[in-house]
Amino acid sequence: MEAVWAGDRRIGRVAVLPKESDSMRGNPATFSIGCAGNVETCERLQDGRYNIVLLDTERFRIRGERPTTATRLYRIAEVELLEEADDPEDGAELVRQRAQLASLLSELSSRLERTDDPVTTNRFGGGTETPDPFGKIENAVLIHSIASTFSFSTEEKQKVLAME
Repeated sequence: MEAVWAGDRRIGRVAVLPKESDSMRGNPATFSIGCAGNVETCERLQDGRYNIVLLDTERFRIRGERPTTATRLYRIAEVELLEEADDPEDGAELVRQRAQLASLLSELSSRLERTDDPVTTNRFGGGTETPDPFGKIENAVLIHSIASTFSFSTEEKQKVLAME
């Protein structure tokens, strides 16, 4: 984290394969598609771990990995950035689906407002008066944010991430 924070604050994030989740030491096998993002905030904890806020900005596919060294134990990958497919012919359908998604999220937000969990309520924009509180968020970022927020399995999240 010190190298990331001192540099351009970009970092990649990939999920460990479920069969490898018990062996997190070393370099467990990961899925080949992940997200690159900007570290927005970084807080070092007393035990040496970090709390970070990461804003994912683009998807990538791992093409290869550099070996670790005695002075660099973290992983560095050679990646290919993945383009988001925005077919102009799908425009009207995407607008309809996004409006439906905004409606469902607003309904969810309204229901969460009636709970006693302010963290969950704030995460989903509770108390917002606009019909689409997510209106300025790009389609891909919105979908990936939803996938990472809900309690989907790692495999389900990965399927969403891999979709065009």
